Amino acid sequence: MDNRTNFFYGWRFNFGKQMTIITNTYQPEISVIVPVFNAEKTLIELNHRLHSTLKNSKFEFEVIYIDDCSKDDSWKILTEIKTNHPETVKIIKLSKNFGQHQATLCGFTYAKGNYIVTIDDDLEQEPEIIPSFLKEHTDKKATVSYYIYKNKKTKIRNTLTKIFKFLARLDGKVNKGSSYRIINKSLVDEINKNNQTFVYIDELILWYISPEKINFIEVIPPPALQKKQSRYSAFGLIKMALYLILYSTTLPLRAVTLIGFITAFTNLLLGFYFILRKIFFNVPLGYTSIIVSILFSSGIILMAIGILGIYINRLFLSANHSPVFNIEEEQC
Repeated sequence: MDNRTNFFYGWRFNFGKQMTIITNTYQPEISVIVPVFNAEKTLIELNHRLHSTLKNSKFEFEVIYIDDCSKDDSWKILTEIKTNHPETVKIIKLSKNFGQHQATLCGFTYAKGNYIVTIDDDLEQEPEIIPSFLKEHTDKKATVSYYIYKNKKTKIRNTLTKIFKFLARLDGKVNKGSSYRIINKSLVDEINKNNQTFVYIDELILWYISPEKINFIEVIPPPALQKKQSRYSAFGLIKMALYLILYSTTLPLRAVTLIGFITAFTNLLLGFYFILRKIFFNVPLGYTSIIVSILFSSGIILMAIGILGIYINRLFLSANHSPVFNIEEEQC
């Protein structure tokens, strides 16, 4: 696929930064976005493999590294990479650790390619398959494609994945995904217009397109990748799972509401039971009225809290305009 260098004038908006004018920017075919966090040991190899792969392809490309406030020498290494590849590399440093999805969203605002590829910084995903990955994406005429390695998870990951997939099915959502994706520029432009505090890329994708426009490629990882251990800790995985459950779905609130209805109904039956006991048996004075009122009112209160919680959640998401990310330094 031939791509001609293209110059234009336009506007770019970055969350947490003012609007700036872009001039004399060429239009690549592929933008590769790499969120970076404490990846000093893998960045040089990753960059070499990305450039070797993409230079051998027929596409003009750019690689965008977003340093999510790493504590090691990742930024120093990225500046060296930028010096060695000034035409194809952009580097951005965030002012604090916002998270992988926020860093990816930051990369979206800089991406100019017709196809945006997101890939991790830890070499758990093969850069060499990008050309074939893109070919299948275009052949299927998909808007989003995921490259998924099967059976490459720890027991903790498998457990958390099963729980989240179960909850996703209950909520009527697609329960597959990966950080190795290809997204059409048109969809990325729509996602960039979003100004919500909650950022989970796969959730945002489902806000804009139907599942039928998503392509999944599932493969068994090569032996070398099967042996690699994820840099995510058990605590980090649990934190992410809770984040997704609480912020990407109203299932907890709906569960509370359901429990409230069940409790109210059960307490109503118990109330009748204690009333009958009062009528036919000798029970202490005042005991029945207190029990009935406590049981019934607790169910109603719990149900009401659940309903109010759903409305408060919607209002909170609409009213909260805190920045998704903030840029400290950039070299583009």
